[in-house]
Amino acid sequence: MKTSLVSICRNSAESIQRCIDSVLGQKLKPQEYIFVEGQSTDQTMKLLEENLPRLEAAGIKASIVQQKRVPGEAGIPAAWNQAL
Repeated sequence: MKTSLVSICRNSAESIQRCIDSVLGQKLKPQEYIFVEGQSTDQTMKLLEENLPRLEAAGIKASIVQQKRVPGEAGIPAAWNQAL
């Protein structure tokens, strides 16, 4: 069974590292980790990019999807739809 994990993040620099560390500390790791990044203005994107090699080294295929801002479609529901 393939397990995928999706994290929606925007201006999450204070929490995204803890989230990634928690995933890496699990016995059963996902095969895939998708981050949907919502055009953050803090260090979120930098942290995601820095952690991609750590995730890959743990056998987790990791990717970052940049959320596109479309008028009338924004926020978490639009990010989930984009991730799927």
